[in-house]
Amino acid sequence: MRPRYFLSRTELVGHRQGWNALREPLFLTMHHNAADGAAVLHLPTDRTIVMGARIDLG
Repeated sequence: MRPRYFLSRTELVGHRQGWNALREPLFLTMHHNAADGAAVLHLPTDRTIVMGARIDLG
């Protein structure tokens, strides 16, 4: 029996009203550069399923 692994991933688009000029780019950069969960956990790519959502910050 071969186990399957499920991971979630979010993608942020747009911009947030009311954030100052430094907070938004910093947040988006940190989110974009976050480590891949499958790589961190050393999961096999042929048995890993990644599902995600796109979140509009606007």
